Amino acid sequence: MKRQFLLILFVLLLVGSWLYWFQWRPVQVRNYCDQVAWIEADYKWDHSYNNVVHEDTYDWKYTQCLHSKGLK
Repeated sequence: MKRQFLLILFVLLLVGSWLYWFQWRPVQVRNYCDQVAWIEADYKWDHSYNNVVHEDTYDWKYTQCLHSKGLK
């Protein structure tokens, strides 16, 4: 009985860890990076008045943030 309980507990912990690492965590990191990238891009937009710089800044900052968090 104790061995069966430990096996079930181990499987639940394994599945929970998998869901966290591959499902919940990437979504949270992408949301965070999106917010950071928009803040930086909006700042550049206010000072440059050039839409190309705005898009380039957003893409670069978003990709940089994903790299720093280990997603790309």
